[in-house]
Amino acid sequence: MTPPGTPPGTSALALGARLEEKRKSIEAQKRRIEAIFAKHRQRLGKTAFLQLQREPITLFLIPPSSPGCDWTLVV
Repeated sequence: MTPPGTPPGTSALALGARLEEKRKSIEAQKRRIEAIFAKHRQRLGKTAFLQLQREPITLFLIPPSSPGCDWTLVV
């Protein structure tokens, strides 16, 4: 209930302002979390890339099983 003598709609305006502040706070928190996840994904990608660089890659060529077929490359 609003105290007597306050104009009608004042509490609705105050509620709207509080909700808007809360929405902005949630959006800011969401952006911070998305930035953390993006940085984490980037770090994971870099780690995976560096691991692949360190490991030698072995390739095998399998001859065709019948004439006219192509060679098969196996990693």
